[in-house]
Amino acid sequence: MRILFTWHAAVEPEYRKLFKEIAKKGHELLVISPKSWTEGGRLQSVDNLNEDGYRLLTFPVIFRNRIKGFFYPQIYFLYKLFNKFKPDIVHIFEEPYSLACFQMAALVKIVSPPSKIIVQSFENMIIPQRFPFLLIERFVLNNTNLLISVPNEGESVWRGKGYSGTIKQLPVGLDETLFKKTDSFLPDYPFLNKKDKIRIGYVGRLATEKGLSLLLEAVSNLLKCSSDLELIIIGNGERKRFESLAAELGIKEKTVFIDAVPNYQLPIIYSKMDILVLPSLTTDRWKEQFGRVLIEAMACEVAVVGSSSGEIPFVIGDAGIIFQEGDIAALTKVLEGLIVNSDMRDKLGKAGRKRILKNFTWTSVAERLCNSYDSI
Repeated sequence: MRILFTWHAAVEPEYRKLFKEIAKKGHELLVISPKSWTEGGRLQSVDNLNEDGYRLLTFPVIFRNRIKGFFYPQIYFLYKLFNKFKPDIVHIFEEPYSLACFQMAALVKIVSPPSKIIVQSFENMIIPQRFPFLLIERFVLNNTNLLISVPNEGESVWRGKGYSGTIKQLPVGLDETLFKKTDSFLPDYPFLNKKDKIRIGYVGRLATEKGLSLLLEAVSNLLKCSSDLELIIIGNGERKRFESLAAELGIKEKTVFIDAVPNYQLPIIYSKMDILVLPSLTTDRWKEQFGRVLIEAMACEVAVVGSSSGEIPFVIGDAGIIFQEGDIAALTKVLEGLIVNSDMRDKLGKAGRKRILKNFTWTSVAERLCNSYDSI
């Protein structure tokens, strides 16, 4: 089967491992992505690749890093590419209302009408689109043969928007041979090797909706009773704002901020944590769509704590602890219980690893994805 896969996040090497697993199934796979994109909090670039059984072609984009508005300007080259490759399936991992998704779907209808179209989405809220994105969304939904939703709540969203075709739920995955507990260390962060306190961690965007203020306040509450803990915050964004809040709360000396790091370094950092917290907050236009850091930490046998926002409870399942989003007292109580109970931390860590191996490896995701290809 000839598959053309397009995804802006393919600039990240960890995500490209999905393509390797698809190619192992015997499919001829061609991947299209931007030459550069900010993924995982870092601007990443990639050149054309022909390895691991698939081919990657990269192109410059207009409006880079804008999920909704970016597109590929080399339309004539893409036209020739579609015409020459003649894909059986075109898998578009972009939101149905985005310009890039419309561009690829329109190329299929013009150049290769027999091709089946699969669109994959992270959307988990019904947000009305305005012109021209409303028309784009309608066109894409009217011409999609299969819609894959990453979050469990996605099906109700797209049914609510009028999509009557087949919808399947499929998470994203990780490389379990990379994300695992390790004793390695990072020369750039020697302080991580000194382990004399309980270490609470956060990884992700430094933004209001990610609930960092709650985590800082909860840690402040805990430090009033015990000094044997520290907080590690990793990511890019509104760093100065949260550094100021940490100072106001009197926990500046107990809080370490680290800029976003490459994926291959994350397993080492996770392995230095005792607890990973994702305290996301639902807003009127966003709620947690997946929470990739949760599966990464779980794979490294870290006890995870997440809020009730969006997809977090579905990802964690029974392998971690959920607290009501926005409830500082509840978060404080959960963390307090884990701090004093090392057996519970170990139990959750092992349960997390087991859950990842069963549900969230690239191998298992590719298996389910290829079954979907066969079905259409």
